[in-house]
Amino acid sequence: MSTLRQRLSPRGRRLLAISILAAIILLPIAGIAALAWTGHRHYDDALFKMTRQLKSQSSANAARPQMLETVELLKGKDIKKYFLKGGTPALAGAELQELVKSIAEQNSGRVLSVQSLPHKDADGYRQLSATVQMSVSVPNLRSILYALESREPYIFVDGLKVTSQAGFGFKPAPGAPEVEHFVQMDVSGIAPLAVVEAPTTTTSASAGKSPANTEPKKSAGGKT
Repeated sequence: MSTLRQRLSPRGRRLLAISILAAIILLPIAGIAALAWTGHRHYDDALFKMTRQLKSQSSANAARPQMLETVELLKGKDIKKYFLKGGTPALAGAELQELVKSIAEQNSGRVLSVQSLPHKDADGYRQLSATVQMSVSVPNLRSILYALESREPYIFVDGLKVTSQAGFGFKPAPGAPEVEHFVQMDVSGIAPLAVVEAPTTTTSASAGKSPANTEPKKSAGGKT
C-alpha cells in the first residue's frame, strides 16, 4: 500500500482516498436499501393477496341475498322426485337397473348384462352404481344418453366405453341399417338415507309400583 502511495501523485492519492471513503459510506447505504426493498416487496405481496381476498369476499357478500332467495325457492320444491325411492341398497339398486334397462330398450338398445356395484354412503345420502353392457347404434346411443340426462330421478353416467364391432375401414352400404356397437356404461343414482329414530325406552310394569311390604305380620296374640 505504501509503495502504491509513493507511485501515485498527490492528486491520485486524494482520488484514492475519496474513492475509499465513498465505498465506506455507500456500502452500508446499499445494504439498508436492499433490506428496505426486500421488506417492501414482502408487504406488497401480502397487500395484493389481502386485496384479492377482500374482493372475493365482497363479491360473495353481494351475492348472498340472491343465494338465500334461491335456497328458499329450492326448499319449497319437491326434491324427492330427483332421488331413487328404494329404502335399502338392494331396492334402490334394483330401481336404478330397471330405469336404465327400460330407457335402453325404449331406444332400440339390446341390454346384454347389468351388474350392481358397491354403494357408497356419505353426508346423509347413498350413491348406487351399476355397470350396463349393451349393443346399440350410435344414433340410438345418443338418444339413450339424452333420455338419461333429462329424466327424473337423476341418473349420472360416470363412465362410457364404446367398442366398434365393424372392421377397420368398414363403410355401410347406402340405405343399410346403422351398425351396432358394444357399449359399456357406468351409471349411478342418489337415494337419501332413511333417518332411523332411536327407540323410546319403556318402563317395566313394576317401575311405578312401590316395593312390596316386608313388615312382618303380627300373630293373633300380638307377638311377631
